[in-house]
Amino acid sequence: MLTATCHAETVSDESSEPHGGDAAENRRRWRTVPVSVWRSLQGRQIGATEQADLEAIADWVLTQDGVVIDSHGGFAPEHWSGDVDGHHFSFRERHGQWAIEIDHQPSGRFIQQVVGTEADGSPVYRTRELEAGTLVTSGTTDVAGYGTTAVERARFIVETIRTHLTRQSCSHYLDELEEIDFLLGVPAQWCPRCGAQLPDRWPLGRRFGTSSS
Repeated sequence: MLTATCHAETVSDESSEPHGGDAAENRRRWRTVPVSVWRSLQGRQIGATEQADLEAIADWVLTQDGVVIDSHGGFAPEHWSGDVDGHHFSFRERHGQWAIEIDHQPSGRFIQQVVGTEADGSPVYRTRELEAGTLVTSGTTDVAGYGTTAVERARFIVETIRTHLTRQSCSHYLDELEEIDFLLGVPAQWCPRCGAQLPDRWPLGRRFGTSSS
């Protein structure tokens, strides 16, 4: 069982920029925001709201066995990453469209990523290999359960992933499928309990003793 943890991102009094478990990533995320913005009243209010979200998520994660939240937040895209029941996940939302992927693996494709600037202002690049994951599902932000708070979003992500994992390992009604087929009048293609697609089902004619020839 995974340890439930949440790596917080906070607002530094020294630089007034968010930082946390992955300081380099946060510097990249916020590099276009002037320090003066974070020192302003509005910037500090944003920081306080984010800190409250982090504390709420941390409290929620402590009640969730098998859940780890490594990072969350950002603007266009909003990005979350962590683990659910041993499966690493990535959630991204941009312009009202979101997607969840799990079990990322190296893809063999590489990009040049800006990681900073030289003293003369020229960009500094590094080569990064892209990873590809299994798409759990995607949708829009008006889907039921998406939520408006950080904890509601975390719950939505975790429940969506667990529903997907359950459907991948469905073992419901395995000894009752013929009865279900009879009641439906056609071979069941989906589990009536969890919605999983049922593999290796017989074609209609073969299941019911008829022939298409």
